[in-house]
Amino acid sequence: MKDAIMAAVSPREWYYQKDGTAWGPLTREELHELVEEGHVETTVLVRRRDFSDWLPLSDVVDLDGNQDPVPVLPVDGPIPVGYARPMPPPIIPPLGLKFAGFWIRFGAFLIDLLLIGLVVNGIEFLAGVLAINTRRLDDAGGFALIVALWLYFALSESSSRQGTLGKQSFGLRVTDVYGRPLSFGRATGRFFAKYLSALPVYVGFMAIGWSDRKQGFHDQIASTVVLRNRHESG
Repeated sequence: MKDAIMAAVSPREWYYQKDGTAWGPLTREELHELVEEGHVETTVLVRRRDFSDWLPLSDVVDLDGNQDPVPVLPVDGPIPVGYARPMPPPIIPPLGLKFAGFWIRFGAFLIDLLLIGLVVNGIEFLAGVLAINTRRLDDAGGFALIVALWLYFALSESSSRQGTLGKQSFGLRVTDVYGRPLSFGRATGRFFAKYLSALPVYVGFMAIGWSDRKQGFHDQIASTVVLRNRHESG
């Protein structure tokens, strides 16, 4: 009920551009919070439903002081000269940046799987050379493998490169739904949510193929998206 009241008071009608992608919708308060946290510059291009084009944030929102931002352009009344009637703002990346689809992400996963397999086989080979009791390794292997996979994916996706080696090879990166880098905690949640995507028959992964933002169930749970770099074609 509280969320419904807040949405009615301050509707989610603001969009902004970051790295060539339109992000939103946001309330004025959420947009102001992104500015205060340094995730969005005051010169970022923004759009609202009654705007005919993207405009610099500082030109249309009062960001002086510590108050919540106040629209400079009127919400009600006649549409100012140069502005169109209300229209839905775009939610498709406008400057060439694309959401990564199922097959390119599958290819990235295969590369990660190959690299992980090489490391595991290397450890087993080294254990054989050193005459280590492989039965003990097998007993702890399942748990150790899950921990290793968790750290590999979570640390890679929360790093400055924003992706595993497989994703980097295809020019992919993982962000939250506002275009921000993932924290380690969010990347951890995304990793373990993949076990839900695998149930019952990997339908959560197949959802990447038909969802608007190419999100699997684990992406939706963790509020993340996977983007293709602007220079990537196709």
